[in-house]
Amino acid sequence: MNIRSILPQSGYMVFLDEIKEIKQGEIKCAMKVKENSPFTQNKELGSFAYIEIMAQSIAAYAGSSEKIELGFLLSCRKMQIYKPFVSVGDELEIKAVESLSDGAGMFVFDCEIWLKNECVASASLSVLNPSKEFLDKAING
Repeated sequence: MNIRSILPQSGYMVFLDEIKEIKQGEIKCAMKVKENSPFTQNKELGSFAYIEIMAQSIAAYAGSSEKIELGFLLSCRKMQIYKPFVSVGDELEIKAVESLSDGAGMFVFDCEIWLKNECVASASLSVLNPSKEFLDKAING
């Protein structure tokens, strides 16, 4: 599955390269840190990008079963940064596991970024993937 076709981001904003595994409530994605990314400096990608990388894995999970019209990152909790940067050429694995769903489009995912056998960062991300009806009511009253 072409990950660029299911993510709402485009161009250099797409960090992920592929979906490695997907099953009910869980996704594993992979990416290689690219030298030509505007987010790398001195051949390093800083931890400021970790939340976006995790959020893209969640968007890939949502987009793998239906077209994503709009999604919101609501919060990031329990963020732990174990490695303040990764280097150009590093191959990362991103894992997101659904830990909560309210049935109306709000989800919590527990996420981790791994470099070989080392956890680089972890966090719980709350996201909203609202239905078209919810959006219409919110916008039009």
